[in-house]
This record gives sequence, C-alpha cells and structure tokens, in this order.
Amino acid sequence: MKRKGFFSFHYADIIRVNNVRNAWKIHAPGREDKRQFFDRSLWESVQRKNPEGLKNLIRTGMVHASTVCVLVGTETWYRPWVRYEIARSVIYKKGLLAVHINGLRHHQRLTADDHGL
Repeated sequence: MKRKGFFSFHYADIIRVNNVRNAWKIHAPGREDKRQFFDRSLWESVQRKNPEGLKNLIRTGMVHASTVCVLVGTETWYRPWVRYEIARSVIYKKGLLAVHINGLRHHQRLTADDHGL
C-alpha cells in the first residue's frame, strides 16, 4: 500500500527537501511499488500572513496523510510551523518520521552542513 506523506521542513532547506521529495523518481526495476509515495505536503509558495489561515491550510493538507515526515536541517528545531505540524501529527495520530538532511550537499556551498543544536 502506498503511503500518503506530509513533509514538514524549514523553507531555507528547500533544495535538500526537493532532493528527498523527488527520491521516488529513482528507477528500480521490479520495485516500483516499493519506491513511491503520494506527497500531501504544502508548497511554501503560499505565503500567508494570517496565522489561522496557515493553520487551516496545514490541517487540510495533513488530514488525508498517513505519515508526517520531518526533514531535519540545522535550524529546523526552532521553526514554529514545523513544531505546529509535529503537534498536529500527534493529535491526528499520524505516523511520524524524522529524516536528517544535513548530509546532503548544500546547493551553494557544495558541502554538507553541521548538525543542528
């Protein structure tokens, strides 16, 4: 069964995030059903200044997901919306998975980053 995933991340890590989000495109003959997922996360192109509007957008995006995957970079820990998404995943009794992405090269520095605090 394919899982419906909601990705939570710090927008400053968007290039690394896209590497992870597009990982399902890797071709694995005979394993196609094991390498795919449905992405239910929200693209950050929707910039809302109204906190209640953003909360509704997050809740709506998360409601049909089965798992929340937090893509953890150096500064993810202090992002209030990531914290909110983690809290909602617990409230909704969704699966919760953290993936450390600092091992992926930064697109400008061409090197991996240090671990967060």
